[in-house]
Amino acid sequence: MNAQETVDYLLQLPKETEYFSNDGTILKVIPKTAEYPKLSAMQKFVGGRIERVSLANGDDLIIYEEGLYDDSPANQVATRLFHDDVGKEVVQENQLPPLFGNIIYLEGGLK
Repeated sequence: MNAQETVDYLLQLPKETEYFSNDGTILKVIPKTAEYPKLSAMQKFVGGRIERVSLANGDDLIIYEEGLYDDSPANQVATRLFHDDVGKEVVQENQLPPLFGNIIYLEGGLK
């Protein structure tokens, strides 16, 4: 499944959905039709200061800014989605790390 197929699948599910990985992390999907989360709620969910990772389709992943540097486990679901979005060559050329911890998927991106 490529990145767009994964996104299409995620957005067909109920309003707000949480996906639990076998690594103990969560990918929370928030479609455009759901109430937009407040900054404090996003920070609480990811575990601290947020950082935006934009996808080619205009959606955003909201990640924990310091996730790479603390003991957060890699979020395999979000990492695969992001790496599929940017392409294998870009990941290899830039040695992109995985995405860590709990992550929010915002359809339509950060407003």
